Amino acid sequence: MGNPHILPCVPGTRYGKLTLIERIDRNAARGQLCLFRCDCGNSIEWYLREVRNATLASCGCEVGHGGRTHGLSREHRLTYKTWEGMRARCLNPDHNSYQYYGGRGVTIYPDWLDFSKFLRDVGDRPSKGHSLDRYPNPDGNYEPLNVRWATAKEQGENRRNSIIITLDGESLTAMQWSKRLNIPYARIVQRVKRGHSPEKSLSIHNVRPSLSLASEIGKKGAAARWKHKREPAKT
Repeated sequence: MGNPHILPCVPGTRYGKLTLIERIDRNAARGQLCLFRCDCGNSIEWYLREVRNATLASCGCEVGHGGRTHGLSREHRLTYKTWEGMRARCLNPDHNSYQYYGGRGVTIYPDWLDFSKFLRDVGDRPSKGHSLDRYPNPDGNYEPLNVRWATAKEQGENRRNSIIITLDGESLTAMQWSKRLNIPYARIVQRVKRGHSPEKSLSIHNVRPSLSLASEIGKKGAAARWKHKREPAKT
């Protein structure tokens, strides 16, 4: 006999604008984690109990029908762009950074799927130099008491000599990225010092040196060989 506490998961069942596609994790921390497809075409992963209880009725696209969200998105363009990035990283399996966020269990506070409520709680992004920082727990969720707007300098306070790398709007130290992505710390630092982009510095694949770097290495190698050739042999 099945567990009476486990809600029935029936693909094709509709909840508001969401259609249940499949169950992903029966034993997730907040209940059954399922994949839903919204009427707008987006796919999101969320908890079945919260969807059934109408805590979540869409992927967030329905917020502001009648122009409310559109008006906010124009008036708070930087904040809206950051909000969209946060949602994509956590909810869209097709996003190139999903594996580091939603794929690792990072979730968004349900109210913040509504941009107006996110703006109300988090406030406007102060400048282009600020990013949404999960603080004090960089491996936690996007939720109240664990986010702030911060510059790379602010995030590096009390962490002298830390290398701050910003990827997809999130800034972490090289050591934090190393732990999260399981990439050797020394490899990340070496890539940064060679001038690679954040995407290449944090790539799990081998990174070939840029043409300019390869050229510079080649010149130094040729100079060293020429110097060695011209030096008289020691007797």
